[in-house]
Amino acid sequence: MTFVPVSGIGVGSYAKGANLANWIDAQYLPVSYVLVCGGLSALLLGVFHQVIDAWERRSWATIFIWIGASAITLYFINGIVGFQPLATLLVGGDVGSFVDSHLTPGAGSFLAHAVGLLLAVALAGFLYQRKIFLRV
Repeated sequence: MTFVPVSGIGVGSYAKGANLANWIDAQYLPVSYVLVCGGLSALLLGVFHQVIDAWERRSWATIFIWIGASAITLYFINGIVGFQPLATLLVGGDVGSFVDSHLTPGAGSFLAHAVGLLLAVALAGFLYQRKIFLRV
């Protein structure tokens, strides 16, 4: 079972990095930063492997399959057109001002970013269902 060794490495790396880090005084600690990030990454890898592969709970991970299958295409389209400007066209302006005034300042920007993410995921799902993939 790979969950235990990967999780052990993750906990060890995270603990070592957190122990080295003096978060108040130092601005940049490359060793501790790498160890903490590597430890958290190993922990997440172990957890996802356990849930998806060992316990076979795959239905919630469909969105990650869509994005992973179309990652290059999404990156390319975001570089050319951009999902954020499209989302701003949809929910910016009056809608964003309304949300800002009725909820909290900055909520309109959050809504625009959320809609941009939804556009990217919807496009990824569309491409995946029709088996349209960019091959490099």
